[in-house]
Amino acid sequence: MHHELLRRGALVTLEMLGGDRVVRQVFVVEAVTADRVELCPQGVNLSAPLPPTGSRVLGFIATPTRVYQFESTVLASTEKPEPTVTLEFPKAIVPLQRRQTFRLQVLHTVTLADPEGQWQIEATGVDIGAGGVGIRWKTKGKEPSPPFFMHSRLHLTITLPPAEAEFPKGLQVKAVGEIVWKRREEQGRRVGIAFVDIDRKERERLIAWCFAFQRRLLRLGLLSTRRTAGSA
Repeated sequence: MHHELLRRGALVTLEMLGGDRVVRQVFVVEAVTADRVELCPQGVNLSAPLPPTGSRVLGFIATPTRVYQFESTVLASTEKPEPTVTLEFPKAIVPLQRRQTFRLQVLHTVTLADPEGQWQIEATGVDIGAGGVGIRWKTKGKEPSPPFFMHSRLHLTITLPPAEAEFPKGLQVKAVGEIVWKRREEQGRRVGIAFVDIDRKERERLIAWCFAFQRRLLRLGLLSTRRTAGSA
């Protein structure tokens, strides 16, 4: 099902399963056979170690209309002469359900810093979910805008407001994110950032916070439980 999505040149994001951290890397499909898929990392430099041989991974394929996912086993993993990962051809590729990637619209604070420590800014977070965060950056006078390059990675410190009894003081989350979309606004920029390296327990607490804040909105009558037409 949807196996045609795994074709040469397609982009695949792999998420390593197990361990204490959730690490994602983007790969390009180099070759496909009936029983295996050969991938090479996107870009020149590796952002993280390759998934080891025998490990289980989650794969994600984005299309213009939705995201698909699959599970697979790493058959081979080598960094020389060229970084290459060979996966067992997945048994199924299925649409990612929206409930797994829902985004909660809530204002919060996000501190962004480049990995080299050359700059750090504080921006306004406008939505958040288990997979990433959306921010708004407003230009202040003649202050230059940070270099928000596509697919560049940033260190994030996210400060969320209180949510019910479980999070009376709010929640702070630290992660590494990758810029996946951006657009100019009249007074600044809107930027979408996907988490690519986050502690697994940290992500679980973030999900728990999202549900707690959602319950708070429901209790206050600020969130409708009705499904809108066309929602899935």
